[in-house]
Amino acid sequence: MLDANQSHGECFAGGKLKPFSIEWLRIQHGMTDPFVDILGSRPNSTTLTPNRDIDFIYTFGISITNISTLSLNTPALSDHIGIAFDIDLESFFSSKYSSIADASPQM
Repeated sequence: MLDANQSHGECFAGGKLKPFSIEWLRIQHGMTDPFVDILGSRPNSTTLTPNRDIDFIYTFGISITNISTLSLNTPALSDHIGIAFDIDLESFFSSKYSSIADASPQM
């Protein structure tokens, strides 16, 4: 998770990707952007400033099943909008896991 202070548009100059920009970092390390993968686009803004999308969650080898932004100032006062995401636990731990179940009463 990054407070990059760089928008996607600021990663380019003259139509070319700037070396060492946040998008360059994502591509160089084979990371994915769950907003794009799941929702098809980035949010308009990740700050209280309209059209200022500067916070990123990039993943590598982890399956994200859902991603969204939170309501403004939830849960704490900030100039950034919170981002929430769900991880596919089976893929994260690379194993099977069992769901929570009630224990049988012992007599």
